[in-house]
Amino acid sequence: MKQWITYRGKGFKVDVPYKIRKGRCKCCGKKCWTNLHHWAYKYKVKEIRKNHLLALENTTELCLPCHDVANSLNLLSKTDKRIINKLFKLKYETLS
Repeated sequence: MKQWITYRGKGFKVDVPYKIRKGRCKCCGKKCWTNLHHWAYKYKVKEIRKNHLLALENTTELCLPCHDVANSLNLLSKTDKRIINKLFKLKYETLS
């Protein structure tokens, strides 16, 4: 069964023996259009083209709002903690 996915910003069809998306967010449980969130990219696109199932490793099916939060968490985990603390301080000062 050929299905469309995006991996490292490159979109292509993969041939897998089952339906990739079930249409339900694994985080909030909402039944809707979903995206696969890649928590980590372990392979190069060239490797994925040879073995499509590798593209599904480290993925979670999420609705768009939960996917946006997951992207933010990925970004936060790579950000210097001093910057995060400073931003929270600035937010607190601004809203006080």
